[in-house]
Amino acid sequence: LLAKFQQEAPEGRNQSLLASLEFSRRHLSPAAREALPWLGLFSGGVFEQKLLELSQIAPETWEPIRRELEGIALLRVEDDLQINDRPFLRFHPTLAAAAADPTLAQNPEIRQRFVHVYLALRQALHKALTGSQSRAALEVLNREEANYRTAVQWAVADQQLPAAAVLGDTFRTYLERSGRLSERDAWVQWLKDAVGRQGFTKEAAAYEQ
Repeated sequence: LLAKFQQEAPEGRNQSLLASLEFSRRHLSPAAREALPWLGLFSGGVFEQKLLELSQIAPETWEPIRRELEGIALLRVEDDLQINDRPFLRFHPTLAAAAADPTLAQNPEIRQRFVHVYLALRQALHKALTGSQSRAALEVLNREEANYRTAVQWAVADQQLPAAAVLGDTFRTYLERSGRLSERDAWVQWLKDAVGRQGFTKEAAAYEQ
């Protein structure tokens, strides 16, 4: 690791940072090291409730792990917006890459669980977007945007097209209300093509419209 710390810029800075992360990872408790790959499935951060739903780590087991990761700055707790009284966890910029475990991302059961976690979030967001909490719903999606996109992409790739259609429609609303109209149009076009692969369904008709 010491040799990696001494690399020259610009690539050297990246290698040195990854070496620093590896140094930190090696000094984590076994429970924290075991939890890291679950964090690697998310990009940038995640609401703690979604992480627990996906990983199925018990809250009482997670609490000391969170404090440990927070103590070495691998994540930061943001309490200003919560889901089920749990905060958003902002990751160190390279945490996902350092913690990623390809076997989890390729596991069909984990991928399906990931999609269902975001289907549950979508249900709450849809209710908020059509009610009096639309601003909060937009902020939730702003923080979870990369993860939400992953859920839709995995649903499409795994032929869970009805789920992709439902998830995608709420994301369309998010892009539209955020004033990102060209992105909205590209998003709808991509989903129209994807959903249409199963023939003329109600989801395909909705995206065609």
